[in-house]
Amino acid sequence: MIQFNLGGTLFVQTPPPGPFQPNTVIDMLHRYPIHTLCCPPTIYRALLSPEPLAYLASHQPQALEDAVGAGEPLNPSAIVEWRRATGVTVRDGYGQSETSICVANFKGEPVREGSMGKASPWYHMGVVDGDGRELGSGEEGELAIRTDCGAGSAGWIMEGYLLGSKVDRREKSYGGKSWYCTGDLVVRDADDYFWFVGRGDVSFHLFPPLVHRPCCSC
Repeated sequence: MIQFNLGGTLFVQTPPPGPFQPNTVIDMLHRYPIHTLCCPPTIYRALLSPEPLAYLASHQPQALEDAVGAGEPLNPSAIVEWRRATGVTVRDGYGQSETSICVANFKGEPVREGSMGKASPWYHMGVVDGDGRELGSGEEGELAIRTDCGAGSAGWIMEGYLLGSKVDRREKSYGGKSWYCTGDLVVRDADDYFWFVGRGDVSFHLFPPLVHRPCCSC
């Protein structure tokens, strides 16, 4: 929807019947002036298998300027190989249905292959322990968004999970700071890049209904 709101053009490919065919994606990039490719890591890995990679060498994208990953972390080797094959760096990022994109590799910042990037503008991101205490660089903990300032306090993330008659905000508070906890484990390095480690309490994320705040612009 962001593309529609900004007046952008979307190119949506209808896949042919049967198993996924990587060469059909390469053909679309070669035939049409597509500037940005967005697909999950599974697709990138398929595009980089030997036969499609050879096909890509003779059917280079016509206008590709950006590539982004979605849905799961993209392994560093795939980013390196895609850049070698196309000259374009995949910019990975992180978001949830509950939050929108809150961490990403933005233009103007060097991409560190394997990192989900840095905090999005106006998102105050942190890594917290089980008590909600903010951890320092190099310490593994849960990725969290401040809910007492910035995007987290302005309707940019969900209100909570509806559990029976109650709303669970998934919040932890410590030292005057309140956090929405994503359930994903990460490490933040000394330069504020976040690195995905794995899922935390998967049992909670059996997708109870979400309760969304009204957007601050509504």
